[in-house]
Amino acid sequence: MRECRSYGSVRGARSDARPYRDFVHNDHDGLPPGVVLRLEEMKATEAPMVIGAWSEPELLVLLDQLDGADLADLLGAQPTQLQFEQIGFPELQTVLTSIGRSDPDLEPVIRAPSVRKIAFNQLSADTTEFIRVGRRRERAVQDFLEKWPDPSLGDQIAETLRRRYLTLRETSLSNEEIFVDLLRFVGFNRGPTSSCNAAVLAVITYLFERCEIFEDPNGTVSSP
Repeated sequence: MRECRSYGSVRGARSDARPYRDFVHNDHDGLPPGVVLRLEEMKATEAPMVIGAWSEPELLVLLDQLDGADLADLLGAQPTQLQFEQIGFPELQTVLTSIGRSDPDLEPVIRAPSVRKIAFNQLSADTTEFIRVGRRRERAVQDFLEKWPDPSLGDQIAETLRRRYLTLRETSLSNEEIFVDLLRFVGFNRGPTSSCNAAVLAVITYLFERCEIFEDPNGTVSSP
């Protein structure tokens, strides 16, 4: 558990100037009993300091209070709609050639995604919107792979992402957290420009639509 110290009010819940100490955690099930008891002890021993605990709801409230510059500093610069429409071979090359390659099966099965795939994987509205936006540039990814000198690049990248997904699926991560991990794995917020983030999203969507990552309730086999 990480400790976050600050002074004043960031949630509007405290109207005085007393110092406070909030402990930030990412346990979706809440804090264990021993930690709760320890925080209660600290409330008594460290008064007048205010002791509290933060999890996702409090952090989301804090995010809503940040302006655009602070959000970009925290989360990285996000691509604009214009940048997304203009991604081309340079951005896709930066992303695709940075992904490790794995040898695919000799005869890989290509499946068309079910229309129920997003719901089946319980992906959020925000992630669904990411996928919807990414679909607009799938054709650019396909064009890049078809024109790349090594015709096996697409299959090798798909195998790398498929293996990454299968490894993450064996953990306690939710599908939402797995989607975020795959974005980062492919290079989200690591490229030289925000246009590279748009390319990352297009690549992830391209693979999602081809059933390389995430489960499909009834995908149908299609010809390569």
